[in-house]
Amino acid sequence: MKILLVDDEPHFASGFATAVEYALPGTSVVWVSGVDDAVEKLKQDKFKLMILDVAMPSGEIFDDVETLGGRRTGVLFAQYVRTHFPELPVLVCSAHIAFQFDKEFYIKNGIVFLAKRPDLDIGDLVNSVRKALKIELETSRNLLDFLELKPGMFGVKVDVRKFIEFLKGKREKL
Repeated sequence: MKILLVDDEPHFASGFATAVEYALPGTSVVWVSGVDDAVEKLKQDKFKLMILDVAMPSGEIFDDVETLGGRRTGVLFAQYVRTHFPELPVLVCSAHIAFQFDKEFYIKNGIVFLAKRPDLDIGDLVNSVRKALKIELETSRNLLDFLELKPGMFGVKVDVRKFIEFLKGKREKL
């Protein structure tokens, strides 16, 4: 099962991909950093879900003016996907929504919005993916199993952001 992740922030994409692939066995996350690459991937392959950031570079298919300098690229791309790939579920994970009518577009089109914020619980994101894919809880791994606490690693309380950075460093060394 493939998920397309369109986000221009590599640290978020890497941590998210690692968590989802672990929590949902048999799932692979394909990351692209912009809408132009996403269009190519959507034409080449079949995805079960697309996760999209809102504020990204506008790419070649949109211009900077219509995206407000990139602040609405994800909204316009979600509209593009609804037109060309109407059956593809879309989950938007972003720090902001520029306008109320953008929010209304998401609601009308069954697009789930999850606020990307510094304290975002990666478990909430995985649960949103699980719901969007209609995956039962029994088929997924518990993210707590993902953590192995050792004295001095992060202290007694695990900071998810530090843990994701730790994973990112391990992944880059492979």
